[in-house]
Amino acid sequence: MAEQVTDLEKDAAAVAAASAAATGADRTVATSATAATGASGAAVISRARRTRVLVEADPVLAQELCAEIEAACACSSQTDSGSAGSPREGADAKRQLRIISEPRQVLVINRVRESAKGTLFYLGEAVLSECKVAIDDTVGIGLVLGEVGERAYQLAVIDAAFGLEEQLPPQQLWQRRLLEAEQRLAQAETGVCEELQATRVEFFSMLTEEDRKGGRP
Repeated sequence: MAEQVTDLEKDAAAVAAASAAATGADRTVATSATAATGASGAAVISRARRTRVLVEADPVLAQELCAEIEAACACSSQTDSGSAGSPREGADAKRQLRIISEPRQVLVINRVRESAKGTLFYLGEAVLSECKVAIDDTVGIGLVLGEVGERAYQLAVIDAAFGLEEQLPPQQLWQRRLLEAEQRLAQAETGVCEELQATRVEFFSMLTEEDRKGGRP
């Protein structure tokens, strides 16, 4: 049973996702879209771009990243439980992955700004799947349109992993995979835009020659 959500301030990401639903986009939208550069000089994909790639690209990418993050956390979490002389002794600090809020479905209100006067109106409601997890003290949130709880969980795990102050060892590799997927998405979108542009028609006048001869204004 979906839960009615009336407070759009509940989460900034939920508001953004609701706005995206009005355009028919099946994706989660984060709050900013600026690129950054890490201390090592490597490209760092922003939260908004990362979320867009994970939702719009092949779902296998989110599944694989989530599984690798779970494995990395499980590996480090055995640091304290290993026996004396264990190969894990002296490994990275313990990483605890826990679910704060199980995947569930909620309703959000779609707010749309019309282009003539720029006024806001409520288009309707949309079903969202949401999940919240934490790795240590870093919280990750997953929000995606539709009844796809597993997808929301994967997004939440990835969001938490990329929010850690001390990165997990494979994070640079994950960054590269996301950037490569983003490039493939951009290439696909460019191809679609070129196909649409080829069919573009400009209407200078709707009057025909027969209309003018007939005396129509």
